[in-house]
Amino acid sequence: MNTRIRVGRVVFLFLVTLLSSSLSAQSLPDVSTRSAAGDRGGLRDFLSGTGTTLVALNLARTQENGEEQLERVLDTHTRLERLGVTRTQPILHINVIAGAPRLVHGLIRRGLAGEYRDPVQSEQIIVLFVDDVDEFAREVGVPVTTDPAWLAVRPDGRVVWWERDTGPATADRLRERL
Repeated sequence: MNTRIRVGRVVFLFLVTLLSSSLSAQSLPDVSTRSAAGDRGGLRDFLSGTGTTLVALNLARTQENGEEQLERVLDTHTRLERLGVTRTQPILHINVIAGAPRLVHGLIRRGLAGEYRDPVQSEQIIVLFVDDVDEFAREVGVPVTTDPAWLAVRPDGRVVWWERDTGPATADRLRERL
């Protein structure tokens, strides 16, 4: 019996260590970027300095899917505004683009910013250029699928929780979680 208790404790400690290490891996990298308004800084500089920032994250492997994700998060953002969430909750939109040559980053950033509409402002839009979207997704802890994700992110970049944007009911779920 004493051996069982020891084995149980070892298994418990292993699971706690595994869980805490996987949670610590869920964070936004502090890579250099700029907003559609032209503001430059580390990605975490665009987060709220206190509390959490709600991040609409578009991770897509194709341009078509990226456009679909953008429309979905815009609809959800509009619903969040109607629900009054945007008055107290900062929101940031991060669009992850993989493999674009540096020469065209400005064109892509301006083009993507032009796809946004009210209530999203240009300082809320980030276009993040990465080498590998899957690597970025692993670091953040959000798998790449055809649906965008919403993340609650602390000022230090740590992802507190996230969920998929599955359509009109997403805004209500996000409001409940906040």
